[in-house]
Amino acid sequence: MKKKSVLERVKIVPLKKKMGVIKELVALFREGMAYFDEYEEDMVSELRDYFGGKRRATHYFVAVLGGEIIGLIGYLRYSNDVYNTGWFCIRKDLQGHGIGSLLLKFVERDLRGKARLLMVECWDSAETCQLLKFYRERGYRPAATLRNFYDDEDGDMTFFSKRIAKK
Repeated sequence: MKKKSVLERVKIVPLKKKMGVIKELVALFREGMAYFDEYEEDMVSELRDYFGGKRRATHYFVAVLGGEIIGLIGYLRYSNDVYNTGWFCIRKDLQGHGIGSLLLKFVERDLRGKARLLMVECWDSAETCQLLKFYRERGYRPAATLRNFYDDEDGDMTFFSKRIAKK
């Protein structure tokens, strides 16, 4: 019998609202996202709000392998039929196995019938050049680039969008 690939063993499920998982998610992002330290406080605050019921418009999904969270993606509605992804990361040693694509496709399917556009934000830096390529290869096109988004010394922020088929 053929052994299942990593991708075949991954399950995508809604993030359960239990506070203990915040430490696990922070560890995932510290390992898998080069510049996470700057945003850790923001993520923890958003997740506490989410678990506390203050962020009802935000939806989070996790990739689980063998009972362990190995990836996360979230989305929220910007306006009418435009949605934005957020907090998207795959465990570093499992990047490149299709898990990120699986999570992104899951969100696209979940939004079918609700969304016209799905937006993603990507900081344009040496650390994120692979991420820019990742989005382009999955049909996302640059919609806007804001120069020195965070401050005059920082990189640019590129906003990508993809048209999602409405039912």
